[in-house]
Amino acid sequence: MVYTTTVRSKRQRIVTALDVGTSKICCLIAKTSPAPDWFEGKGEAVQFEVLGFDHTRAEGLKAGMVAHLDSVEACIRSAARRAFARRSMRQSAWPASPSKMCM
Repeated sequence: MVYTTTVRSKRQRIVTALDVGTSKICCLIAKTSPAPDWFEGKGEAVQFEVLGFDHTRAEGLKAGMVAHLDSVEACIRSAARRAFARRSMRQSAWPASPSKMCM
């Protein structure tokens, strides 16, 4: 399965993906940019450069449902914080803290 989207400007954007499952929580931080000229996709495709990622054991979830909201929030913030810490670009392009990404 291929996912594409259009980029309305040449500016690069930072995107965050969060996968919350019953057993683990994953956070991925990436930078988007237009696809290279040689790419033959329909429309204007986007490529992603992974800047940071992390996963943590999920707590507070049971059978896919939230049982303890505080525990789930702590796990999500932990995964986002550690993905933020693994970033591979200049600090000036990032928000001051990972909590600003989680709003």
